[in-house]
Order: sequence, then C-alpha cells, then structure tokens
Amino acid sequence: MQKIIHRENDRGHVDFGWLKSAHSFSFGQYFDPEKVNFGALRVLNDDQVEGGKALVAILMTIWRL
Repeated sequence: MQKIIHRENDRGHVDFGWLKSAHSFSFGQYFDPEKVNFGALRVLNDDQVEGGKALVAILMTIWRL
C-alpha cells in the first residue's frame, strides 16, 4: 500500500467558530483537484468541536434549509 503524508500546512482548513476542521481531501468549502480521494477513502477530517455550541449551530443550519 502506498503511504502519503498530508502535512498540516498542505491541508484545507475551515473555522466556523464552533467547529475547526482540517481536511486531507476535498470536502465542503475546500477543493483541491489533486486531493479528491485515496482509493475508496473520500473523507479524512481532523475536527475540533467547541463544547456546548455544536448542537445549536447544527440545528440553525437545518432550520435555514
């Protein structure tokens, strides 16, 4: 199996306040045509969710839809 290392500075980053996320592959607002997938793997995120705020943010997003 091929090993690929995605360094922190080479990953896509988003910060919604309540959610900070680093993406190894194209996901959400981050798109890099060189990093669409790795075999069957499509998503590999490193997420940090602020305690007590995620549920409210998710419900507000659903409500707007």
